[in-house]
Amino acid sequence: LWLGALMGSINGILTGMTGSFVVPGVFYLRSIGFGRDMLIQSMGILFTSSTLALILSLQHNEFITSELCILSSISIVPAIFGMVIGQRIRDAVSAGQVPGPEGSIAKLNGALLARTIRDTSIDLVKTPVQAWEKDNSDGNQWAIGCLAAAGISIAGGTDEVQRNIIGERVLGLPKEPDPFKGAAWEDVPRS
Repeated sequence: LWLGALMGSINGILTGMTGSFVVPGVFYLRSIGFGRDMLIQSMGILFTSSTLALILSLQHNEFITSELCILSSISIVPAIFGMVIGQRIRDAVSAGQVPGPEGSIAKLNGALLARTIRDTSIDLVKTPVQAWEKDNSDGNQWAIGCLAAAGISIAGGTDEVQRNIIGERVLGLPKEPDPFKGAAWEDVPRS
């Protein structure tokens, strides 16, 4: 009990100083001793309530435009979709099973979301994403984040591979035709 109060106080101080509620909040929730499922649900509640408080603060200071509100509202749909898929993956792993095509759905959704965030960042930040002053470390971070977004579509199976898995295992579509099925490797033409 005393550790929860201590971590809660530290969380409040760090959140106020840094404006980041994720890391200190997770440390606090871990210190309470929640099980995995309760921890995940609590993190969702923490992130939602903290984000709502941040939105109210930004709106009060007139930093949020109606266009930004619409874009943010639209992004809730893939976030909820991701949470449902994440729960299915956790349930499969808890039952000692290999996650099914949900992993491909999550991977593809994450890659698409990363590219959307990259494109929005470029629209917001403009030039510092591509060229920044030598002493501007923020420009370096923006550039790395934007460049890394493309790699997410490749690492762990390309978007095309993930789409094939989803098509075959979720939608029941036939496999792509393979004109070289059963052929020796040396007989398969290469570009």
